[in-house]
Amino acid sequence: MDSAEVQQARPVGFRRARREDIELLLPLTAAPEPGRVRALRRLLKSLAADVYLHFEGSTATGCVAVVYRRSLAAGGLVATIDMLAALPAAPDAAAEHRALVQYAVY
Repeated sequence: MDSAEVQQARPVGFRRARREDIELLLPLTAAPEPGRVRALRRLLKSLAADVYLHFEGSTATGCVAVVYRRSLAAGGLVATIDMLAALPAAPDAAAEHRALVQYAVY
């Protein structure tokens, strides 16, 4: 399957990021350049975080990263939005941010 077929096979809506998405996520990563791919690989397989991509058709338009931590005050796990980004392909960045927050919170 070539990359064009992979792009067309992607579902519309939200889905968890996968290792195949690392190239798409690299510009959003603030880690030092030599360690970015390694950092993303670790993050994507970690149970302490989720990274979701938003697609319109076959085009990725946004990304939200959620990290989980234990909280004494809450008495369990707490989810925190770590990163929220409208990608350049997003037609309306503000609407994209709202959709990403709504997906992450609910």
